[in-house]
Amino acid sequence: MHCSVYPRYSTIQDPYGNNAETFDVTLNIFDEEQSVYHIDMSSLEEMEPSVDTLGPGEWPAWTPGNSGEYTTELIVTLDGDHCPANDTCRKYVNALYAHDVGVVELTNLEGHEWGNNQVNPYPEGTEFTCVATVENFGANAEDSVYVDLDIYDLSKDPDSVIFIDKRLLVNLDWRGNEGENPYVADVTFPVWSTPSEDGFRVEYRIELAGDDYPENDECTREINIGITEEPEKVPFSLDAVTISPDRRSVTISYSVPRLTDLSLRLYDVSGKLVKVLKQGRHPAGTHTLTWNGLDDAGRKVAQGVYLVRMEAGDWSDVKKVVIY
Repeated sequence: MHCSVYPRYSTIQDPYGNNAETFDVTLNIFDEEQSVYHIDMSSLEEMEPSVDTLGPGEWPAWTPGNSGEYTTELIVTLDGDHCPANDTCRKYVNALYAHDVGVVELTNLEGHEWGNNQVNPYPEGTEFTCVATVENFGANAEDSVYVDLDIYDLSKDPDSVIFIDKRLLVNLDWRGNEGENPYVADVTFPVWSTPSEDGFRVEYRIELAGDDYPENDECTREINIGITEEPEKVPFSLDAVTISPDRRSVTISYSVPRLTDLSLRLYDVSGKLVKVLKQGRHPAGTHTLTWNGLDDAGRKVAQGVYLVRMEAGDWSDVKKVVIY
């Protein structure tokens, strides 16, 4: 562990009092959650109006347990103090591990959203140029950091790796150096295209010999996962089939709970296929479809009774519509 400030010396001044005083000085150290990390106390006896320093003899050595920012707080306690406003002083300590590189952000050059933020899944062939933002949190410059990218197909059981790439990052400086090499760098990987509309997991991983804090070495993002694994919010249903007031079109309302293969077809009463209305992968949600009254050959259908059949896996339903 490397600490940029080491709170072992504390200067105490009595510029206002005219009497020798005996008082306590308390040292508190807080972590970033404001939890008390370290407490110590020292006493000064019969201090004359002057300046004094509490050095290593009074304060034992303190070593941070983890990296991060700490607050050191000195409090003077004097009975009958006439000016308590100057009794407290605070300084900040930045503690760094010797070697610590982590992934802080995952983006893609195309600007695609990760996870389940998109309404519809990205279609097959969607390109992703993945970028990992890597930061050196340690107290030393690093010259051999590997950044791995693995992409998994979540439709397989178990998940299978379908894309692997590794990049070498050199000359990653530490944050305390004012040299030309930055301590933050973007690592860009080759373009990868989605092979289907299924869900995928994108994993980034840091490889650094002697890394003191491996907890920040991995980061994960997902593609289409909000579509393929979204809980069922609506059931499969063929909700309504209605003809427009001008009798020129028919509106079909239906719902699907998840990304699925869907078939919507129109038959006459003899069972003959008249029109394929929808066929293929379909996103979750409630949808409407308008049919213009033409068959698959582009001809206007005759007046009469027709059947709309919806199928999704083992589920199916039929509704009637009268064309007149």
